[in-house]
Amino acid sequence: MALFLRLLIVALALTTLARAAEANDLLQEYDSKIKQKSSELDSIKLELERGKQTLKMLEEKEGTQLARLNRLQSTIQTTETYLSGLSTQIDSVSVLISFLGDSLADADRELEQRRTVMEKRLRHMYMTGPVNVPSPLRIMEILFSSRNMDEILYRVRFFQDLNRYDRALLRRIDSARVEVETHKSAVEQRFAELTGLRTEKETETKNLVSQQRKQRNLVEEIREEKEAYLAMVQELEASQKQLAKIIETLSNQRREAKTEMERKQRIAFEQRKGKLAWPVQGEVIQEFGKIVHPVYKTVTMSNGIDIIATPGGMVRSVAPGQVVYVGSMRGLGNFLMIDHAGGYLTIYANLAKVQVPKGKEVEYGSAVGTLGKSGKFHFEVRKVTDALNPREWLE
Repeated sequence: MALFLRLLIVALALTTLARAAEANDLLQEYDSKIKQKSSELDSIKLELERGKQTLKMLEEKEGTQLARLNRLQSTIQTTETYLSGLSTQIDSVSVLISFLGDSLADADRELEQRRTVMEKRLRHMYMTGPVNVPSPLRIMEILFSSRNMDEILYRVRFFQDLNRYDRALLRRIDSARVEVETHKSAVEQRFAELTGLRTEKETETKNLVSQQRKQRNLVEEIREEKEAYLAMVQELEASQKQLAKIIETLSNQRREAKTEMERKQRIAFEQRKGKLAWPVQGEVIQEFGKIVHPVYKTVTMSNGIDIIATPGGMVRSVAPGQVVYVGSMRGLGNFLMIDHAGGYLTIYANLAKVQVPKGKEVEYGSAVGTLGKSGKFHFEVRKVTDALNPREWLE
């Protein structure tokens, strides 16, 4: 029993300062402030975490949109390069069309000129008859205008060759003209295709530029939102540091106040040594200290005093403190402990009934329990684990 009680007192003594602090208004005020600031800090931490997550999401979103913007820019550059090539081709085809048009016009003029010459010759031949079928008039003309037979034969062959040459030349000119016209038509068709393709690509480029503009606006909006969240995160981090400093300051002040309060409570309790009111009015039947058995002469130690008082009488606290333990134990019966700070404890045992719960704050003379039918009461004063003589503390 003595070992258990000693261990119990040690455990309670180790928590004396914290329990004394909770009972004090000043410490409770510090606790309230620390709790409030800690709650604010937790709220800021939560908001900060959300802000960081949102910021990370915006950074990822910005990266995605920037990549898309870069792809659009690359596509626009490729399309513009393609358009530039198309324009070069169109310019070349346009020059070729112009050249072919000039060639076709030249062919038409040459063909017209040859036709005019042939028409004149044909009119003359119509009037005089064809060379390969000589008329009497043509024969007379050739005979009278020629000096000999060889010249007559030469002139006949000349007119025949000239006729064949004119016809062959007309066919070549007409064939070349048809070829040029066919080539020109093909080139014009290619020109139309290139022009249509350029129009299509120009429209596509306009759409891409429009998408690029929208994409840039989107990236700008994301950046503005990101900057806003970054500013918010920085502000929350600054608030977090400020609150942490406030909590640290309050904790230090509370610790100092608790130390000072314990010192004052200890001094107050120690200053009342020899002046504490008795827990009950009665006769001391067992003193503090060594007890020698009258028969067996064995020596035991009494850690307190035993008092005989009125059965069913009220037991009162000898000083302010906090009830730190309520229970029962063999040899002590129902008992309670009151912590008076500074390591000082008082024990009230052999009670019929304990009237205060654990954690209760008591003052001078507060009722804490009642005596049983025997009226026997046990009282102890301790400092941490050391038992003190109650006679030295009571009036």
